[in-house]
This record gives sequence, structure tokens and C-alpha cells, in this order.
Amino acid sequence: VAVLAGPAAFSAATMTRALAGGDPSAGPATAGGGGFAGGFAGAPAGGGAEVDAALVEYLVANQGSSTWIVAAQGSGTAAGIQLAAGQPVLTMGGFSGSDAAPTTDQLRSLGANGELRYVLVGGQGAGPGGAAGTSVASWVAQACTAVDLGSERSASLYDCAGAG
Repeated sequence: VAVLAGPAAFSAATMTRALAGGDPSAGPATAGGGGFAGGFAGAPAGGGAEVDAALVEYLVANQGSSTWIVAAQGSGTAAGIQLAAGQPVLTMGGFSGSDAAPTTDQLRSLGANGELRYVLVGGQGAGPGGAAGTSVASWVAQACTAVDLGSERSASLYDCAGAG
């Protein structure tokens, strides 16, 4: 009975709270909102990143007929927006920011076809992105218009409508 008391307590504590994200952790909640502190290094407590509600509201309100609500660097940023908005997000760079991502020419084409209007540069999991990521970020900063949503963010939103 003594050997099973600890695992049973952790199981019961885990079942009583909601978890979000890909890295839920077992055990009672800690001050940071997550469970047992022995999770993956660098993973946010509780298994998910906070999503900027004002950003999501803006993207949903201004999506128009675009297929993608936004193109975002890194899956950590893209996943939160997609879950909050319930709309497709084009992920550029995957989990670590180093996966294959749309090239500058591909983004231009998506914009020209009306499939994509907004690009979010930076954010959680954006990673270095290599030469392709640098090229895309440079093009976005030069060809697109920065959108001011009135607060400080770790990522910058750009309106690429008509950018060539």
C-alpha cells in the first residue's frame, strides 16, 4: 500500500485539472501552473504558451478570404494561435525553427493569390531558421507593413497585402 500511495496521489491530482499543449506533466499543480518539476528542460509549465488575445482577435477580424489566418515562425507560436482562433495557421520552421518552411517566393505567391495576408515574425520556437528564415524575415520587414496592436510583443505582425 505504501509503495502505491505516491503514484496514486499523482494520478488523482492529474485527473482533477485540465492540461493543454503537447507536454502535460503528472502531479499536483505548482505555483507556475504546471505539474511535477521533472519535465523537459525549457518546456513551459502546464504544457502550453500563452496566446495574445488581442493578436488573435485582430487576425480573425481581418482574415477576409485568406486561406491562412497568418504565417508564423515556429510551431510554438503557430499552434497557440491556431487553437485560439480555430483557423488554419501556416507554420514556418516547425518545432525548433529549423524545419522546412515556405521560401520568400512561396510567401509572395501565397500573398499574390490572396491565400495569405499576415506574417508574424519572431515568437516562441522561432529558432534561428537558417538562411531561408533570415531571407524571409528580411523580405517581410522590407516589403510588408508593420501592424501596431498597441502593446509590446515578442513577435511582430506584418500586413503583406500587395507586397511584391
